[in-house]
Amino acid sequence: MTDSSFDPSVYTRPPLLNLESGVTLAQTLVAAMPRGMSAAVKKSADRLAKVAEAAQEALSRRQREQNSVREDDRGLDMRTDQAFRSLFGRLEHYSLLPAERFPKAARARELWLSLATGLNDALGLPYTEQLASMDSVLKRIDDEGLAAELNALCGPEFLDHARTCQAQYRAMVQRRLQAAGPSDSLPSHIKALGRAISEYATRVAASVDEDDAGSLERALIALRPIDNHREAIAARPSPEKDPTPTDPATPTPPTPPTPAPVS
Repeated sequence: MTDSSFDPSVYTRPPLLNLESGVTLAQTLVAAMPRGMSAAVKKSADRLAKVAEAAQEALSRRQREQNSVREDDRGLDMRTDQAFRSLFGRLEHYSLLPAERFPKAARARELWLSLATGLNDALGLPYTEQLASMDSVLKRIDDEGLAAELNALCGPEFLDHARTCQAQYRAMVQRRLQAAGPSDSLPSHIKALGRAISEYATRVAASVDEDDAGSLERALIALRPIDNHREAIAARPSPEKDPTPTDPATPTPPTPPTPAPVS
């Protein structure tokens, strides 16, 4: 006789999964399958292994894509931030000179306060917002005819470098906005894992035979990873609110604000 507490219907519904937990659970189910299971269960386990392998490969591809793009973009973001900080850092340092000896120091202070106020906040914005913000600064320099003064105070190399980095930054942001989606649909792999796990579990549960004393024990061993997975999910504390997803377009954190020059 089989244990009357065993409920096969529990295993017809796929457990709650994300891609990583789905791959791990599927691989564990395949590894934990006891000997002596029916041909139908073994066939389902083979299919489950293939679905897990495909999902693992998709996850690896996505990680490579993201890491490659993010690393390149992060480097450009840092270079552009440094270019603007170098330009306005030179201007600030000039403004700190004693005005009675260096008359241009007062003008340097005016320009620094006018152009560099809020600089650190602007360079800490997401890529698309930083692009527009720093484009506006460069436009003001051109519209107000300030380039010659800045070159005289800071050296022409600094404004030129900021413009070059900003042009590269603009190309990067526009490329990101125009880019095609990722090569793999991860939700489709999650669904495939759920279906394959549910199919395998259903076949295992159906293998329980009242005339086979060992069939229930084999089924319970085979299904234990699902039971443990569900218990682990249920034991997790419920967050008060959903965490804010990471914005892939968020640049590196800004450095502490530069103190204002002494009057």
